[in-house]
Amino acid sequence: MKLFYIPNSCALAVHIAVHEADLDVELVPVDVTPAGKTAAGVDFLSINPKDKSPAVSVDGQILTETQVILQFLADRAPHRLAFPSDGWQRWRMLELLNFVTTELHRGFGPLFSPDIAPAHRAGLIAALMRNFALLEDTLGDQPFLTGEEFTVADAYAWTVMGWTAWFEFDLSPFPKLAAWRARVADRPAVRRALKEQGITG
Repeated sequence: MKLFYIPNSCALAVHIAVHEADLDVELVPVDVTPAGKTAAGVDFLSINPKDKSPAVSVDGQILTETQVILQFLADRAPHRLAFPSDGWQRWRMLELLNFVTTELHRGFGPLFSPDIAPAHRAGLIAALMRNFALLEDTLGDQPFLTGEEFTVADAYAWTVMGWTAWFEFDLSPFPKLAAWRARVADRPAVRRALKEQGITG
């Protein structure tokens, strides 16, 4: 398996999940500039025409979209990455992954634009804060978002919440999320992924 990634992007969630699953992976960083080249000089568009990170190459196929890749990895290593196979637990997991994608991940997108208006920026941050409150309610007193076991939903939500460090967020209203973030950060797979992507702090 090859993982094509831009450091500290949503691809970090996939990177973490790969190590949690203990799968063999070849890491292929992609240039974040418009050139969009891999470290070997290959045009990333020739690999993923969507021009988005992450992408994985496995079994002669290219798979894209973060939450789909995460589900794929969980399916490949069910003994390492818990993912309910049926019943309401499965639907709740899919609901949570979709929430992270649409309400958290997508919510950050415009904040990265240097042209964003201050009022728009403030509105986006307020919306994300409301969604962090919902995530804290989901976590409750559990160690992880869906219960006792770490899942791909934790990897994804933790990655996205890490982007708050670049913007004006006051996360003090969310002590349970703070404890969860510290708990996830201490996992060996997370520390390994951060080191391999050269992410510190």
